[in-house]
Amino acid sequence: MCTARSPTPPTPGRPNLATVPDRSAHTIIACDFLLVETILLKRLYVLVFIEHGTHSTWPE
Repeated sequence: MCTARSPTPPTPGRPNLATVPDRSAHTIIACDFLLVETILLKRLYVLVFIEHGTHSTWPE
């Protein structure tokens, strides 16, 4: 005989999906690769890092 189990309640103090981005935003770093064309029609390739917690950017 099978019995249906009710889902377990959330553990107190454990982060849920709604709070994880807010709590870890200071540690998330994203990167993006950009192509910039100059007035002289030269291409510049730029790698940019973005820190989500402070919104700081670092071009490389």
